[in-house]
Amino acid sequence: YCHSEHNNDFNDLIISQNCEFFLYSGQSGPINLSLLSKKYSLNLEYPFNRKPPLNPKAFYHIRPMRYKNKKLIFDDYFNNELFSCHDFRTLYEKNYSLENSSSDEMISSFKKFLYYYENNKNFLKKYNYNDIDFYYNILNL
Repeated sequence: YCHSEHNNDFNDLIISQNCEFFLYSGQSGPINLSLLSKKYSLNLEYPFNRKPPLNPKAFYHIRPMRYKNKKLIFDDYFNNELFSCHDFRTLYEKNYSLENSSSDEMISSFKKFLYYYENNKNFLKKYNYNDIDFYYNILNL
């Protein structure tokens, strides 16, 4: 679809209104359409140094990152460097590296997502940064 003659904004809206849920890879696609259409979304391999907008129906399988060879945990993504830096080259120069999840890890997250989608639930995890509360449905951390 993305490289076809049918790709246009109008068709994006029609498809989004008629789908059951959204499936995104990385930070690609019109990520806010799921929020606008009030539908569930699964965001696979989302680079979490790029904080998404609050959407209680959005679920994230976070793309693994390391800092000096140590795998990051949820709280690590809220340090000042990662919270404000979206440039991966700059992060690489500061000893951060991106990894890829295995197929089994992503399948596991997809199964968890289906459970929440089919049962119309979420499990928002709260994190406070500079006196601001952030809430996310994280499937793999």
